[in-house]
Amino acid sequence: MVWPSTSRTGPTASTRRRITPLASRGGITFTFGGLKINTSSEVVDTAGHVIPGLYAAGELVGGLYYHNYASGSGLTSGAVFGRISGRSAADFVAAQR
Repeated sequence: MVWPSTSRTGPTASTRRRITPLASRGGITFTFGGLKINTSSEVVDTAGHVIPGLYAAGELVGGLYYHNYASGSGLTSGAVFGRISGRSAADFVAAQR
């Protein structure tokens, strides 16, 4: 997979863009495995204990997909769990004060 980048060149830099290919590198769209979280998006260790202050959201969360996944569900997962983990992290920080 090649990821393009844009760069402005020449005297008409404000009006012309050139796409420059970068070195090929892999990317992860989603995983079928990943970190276990609870309903507050807190990461849970292998013994079932919450790791204080560690939250996860999006593609690295495990247990959401089996055998296949619905197209576009990764973005939804990131938005939903991102909001939950953000609120949970804010509550965690507020409780530390």
